[in-house]
Amino acid sequence: MARVAPFLVLLLLSPALISAATITVGGSNGWGFGINYANWARSQTFSSGDTLVFNYGPSHSVAEVSQSDYNNCNSGNPINSFPAGGSTSVALSTGTRYFICPTPGHCSQGMRLAVTVTGGSGGSAPSTPGNAPSPSSPSIPPPPPSGNAASTVGAWSGLAAATSLALVAIFGVLS
Repeated sequence: MARVAPFLVLLLLSPALISAATITVGGSNGWGFGINYANWARSQTFSSGDTLVFNYGPSHSVAEVSQSDYNNCNSGNPINSFPAGGSTSVALSTGTRYFICPTPGHCSQGMRLAVTVTGGSGGSAPSTPGNAPSPSSPSIPPPPPSGNAASTVGAWSGLAAATSLALVAIFGVLS
């Protein structure tokens, strides 16, 4: 029985290893101007356990805010603040999350994102608040939902890790 226990733990953890994805906000364009984030978010599926990655330049940053602050582009009372210039990762949990660029004028020019996170993998596409304005600049077409290299690599590496662990556990039980 002692040899079977690690295998059972592996079986319980395998779905979590395989289902979590890393999603780069704005795809290869990142967090900046000229992207309609409401359209981009509708092309994605966000599940609990996924990670959002914001990639941005020195004139931008990220603030997680309440729905009211999101609607009003108010960055004065953030839930979380992330520094200017660079990259920020945010672990997702079930519910709707709201993000804006707190640099004056950037949110009102379209640098805001609302994501609805489902409880598990295979959820439906998220919805975004209907009162979120589109940016005034032309939008760049969103990347395909499954074309995000980071999420593809993350899924394959999780699958590879789970398979490797399963083989070690099976051969360890058999020997």
